[in-house]
Amino acid sequence: MGANASMPSAVTVVLAAGLARRMGQAKPSLPWNGITLLDYVVQTASCVETPVVTVVDHRVRPTTAFWVENPDPSQGVASSIQTGVRWVREHWGAVPVQVLLADQPFVTADDIRRVWDAFEARPDSVHAVRPFYDGIPGHPVVFDARFDAVIFSLAGDRGLGAVWASRPEVMGVPVTVGKSRPHPATDIDTPADYQQALAWLAQQSE
Repeated sequence: MGANASMPSAVTVVLAAGLARRMGQAKPSLPWNGITLLDYVVQTASCVETPVVTVVDHRVRPTTAFWVENPDPSQGVASSIQTGVRWVREHWGAVPVQVLLADQPFVTADDIRRVWDAFEARPDSVHAVRPFYDGIPGHPVVFDARFDAVIFSLAGDRGLGAVWASRPEVMGVPVTVGKSRPHPATDIDTPADYQQALAWLAQQSE
């Protein structure tokens, strides 16, 4: 899809192109709180008022204005990150990028704002920021264009977690979760995960 003419100050990329072998169907299209998982994550991401680019596979047709298809999602999450960042660079240049996952619906707007606040206040030597929820790395990951070399060095299905502990230009943001809500780093990977997540969602709505 083509981008609009205005230049945003940052862009959100939502990764939704996984093969979902353990789920047995496309996770982004699963029902969630009256919409789909993908639309829910996109809606949450709107708290920072960036354009949203979704990276999908052939099974998913997003409702976002901007999307790009990963031609080979079997290559793992690294290929989806690179597909999204490459699209952003081609259309909007060297803007900061926020990455979220379509199967992590328990990341809240407050979590996202906290990471962005840390990114905007980062030292000059830091080019990437992510939260650590009670010590567990999570999303969003936010980075500037000087981190692109790291992004395009990734391979396979480990994503940014593979490099986070070894890079001096990255920074973690500690977030205390406690027991008052589902853990934001929870992935929905299997039918059992999905049913548990729906139960948690119902409890939150009570």
